[in-house]
Amino acid sequence: MIRTKDIWKRSITPEIESIWTREKINDVISNIKDKKHRAFLSLLYLTAGRISEVLEVKKLNITNFVSKGVVYLKTKMINEKNRNIKTKDVPFVEEDVLVKNILDYKKDLKYHQKLFDFSRVTGWRLLVKYTGLWPHSFRHFRLTELAVVYDFNEIDLMKLAGWSTPTMARIYVRKKVADIADKMGKLHKSG
Repeated sequence: MIRTKDIWKRSITPEIESIWTREKINDVISNIKDKKHRAFLSLLYLTAGRISEVLEVKKLNITNFVSKGVVYLKTKMINEKNRNIKTKDVPFVEEDVLVKNILDYKKDLKYHQKLFDFSRVTGWRLLVKYTGLWPHSFRHFRLTELAVVYDFNEIDLMKLAGWSTPTMARIYVRKKVADIADKMGKLHKSG
């Protein structure tokens, strides 16, 4: 049985980090038979969101307006200290397999309906059931992917994750020496 207090004690080891690539995440999520669970994990990963944020998303928050192959999503972020609610826009590339999971699932919902009608603990349990990963691991993996693969800087990550300072970007992004070597190799080739 998964206890809520144990969920926050797990950390990402180098072994876990080397196994969980974007391809592996796509593969695991794509093989989930339940459409709702597949959409939930897709949205959780793509937004690098907290489970509580993803559970607040309604069908109307996913706009059908597509500009340059990007789908926009508006999520609510709740500041746990003073319970302020603000929104953030998250753009997605429409062709992404995880985006397709979300768009396919939302077709059957009513316009004002929340995408997911389960609790935060159920969300945690679904993540652990299908991936064996803990909630913040998804966030770490996605934000690291954006920084390393897509060259997001601290400002980009702050905007996406809803942070007010760059400090959290330094904590969440896990760059390896190999990532820095790749960047140096690209600089050398271009120069």
